[in-house]
Amino acid sequence: MRIGGIILLGEELEPVEGYLCIRDNIIESIEEERCKEENLILPSFFNAHTHLGDSIIKDPPSIGLDELVKPPNGLKHRALKSVPRKKLVGAIKDSMESMIAWGCGGFADFREGGVGGVLVLREALEWVNGGGKNLVPIILGRPLADEVEDVLRVCDGLGISGYNDTPGVEGWSETCRKMGKILSIHAGEKDRSDIDGALSLEPDVMVHMVHATDSHLRTCADEGINVVVCPRSNMATGVGLPPIKRMIEMGIDVCIGTDNVMLSSPSLLDELSFCWYNLHIDERELLKMATWKGRRAFGLDGGVIEEGGKADVVVVNLDTKNMRNTTDPIRSVVRRCKPEDLRCVL
Repeated sequence: MRIGGIILLGEELEPVEGYLCIRDNIIESIEEERCKEENLILPSFFNAHTHLGDSIIKDPPSIGLDELVKPPNGLKHRALKSVPRKKLVGAIKDSMESMIAWGCGGFADFREGGVGGVLVLREALEWVNGGGKNLVPIILGRPLADEVEDVLRVCDGLGISGYNDTPGVEGWSETCRKMGKILSIHAGEKDRSDIDGALSLEPDVMVHMVHATDSHLRTCADEGINVVVCPRSNMATGVGLPPIKRMIEMGIDVCIGTDNVMLSSPSLLDELSFCWYNLHIDERELLKMATWKGRRAFGLDGGVIEEGGKADVVVVNLDTKNMRNTTDPIRSVVRRCKPEDLRCVL
């Protein structure tokens, strides 16, 4: 396969004109030359924070954050307890297929429901990838009672609700470390009262950090803790917007996720445009956050276009009514690109 257009190369997403030559799902060569194809070729996205189980309850009423998501009796948890397994699998499958159609090649999910919850997500993933797709998952389970080791045996790590509302979280963290798995936790979403506790666990990834102080951010930078931001979700729940520019200035590796499907579609295209319009983050930096930085946060390779690398790319049609006459393809893909502008997702 040979695809021509403007290719965003390497970690810096440097635009070059030419052709991407693909053989057996590997980028065999990159030929820099003039071409007529009106395409932008970029790495596929990685959605660094999802709750795909929430796909069974979309667009809930405007209520407080705790009423929506706090375990064990938040609205989402009541819905997850009552939904038939078949319906839950189907709803998660729908969201996975939507993510692929919108340019996503992988995701990291906080999966509630213990071992059973993890197996539900894996069943949905088998349906999707069995159809010829290759959506790469990072599954972060959440134990029920004393099944921490059992959960960790069937997933990639722990996705903890929060330090303040998780009894025994220190023990969970210790077990996770002993088993060599990823430790991720929500922190600083509603207020900053749980951030110090979360930092004491020395997690690999912290999610939200809307109310983090410079001191908190310095600790993340010094200890190499990655931060996932979810601005649309934060705006929807009224908790404010994360200090992304400050995080970047302080040297934190920031990545981006769409959070609860019940609040926001799992579309990183929408998340990117929201970030630019509301926070004016540099467009190239936003693309890094949505591609290779998200993957690296969870120990995955890929997310860059280079010879010998995986052909895991999105091809944007620059000749649609929406994208035509762009003066800067990187700016345009962040600010205005829509799913209908994608020519294909490989």
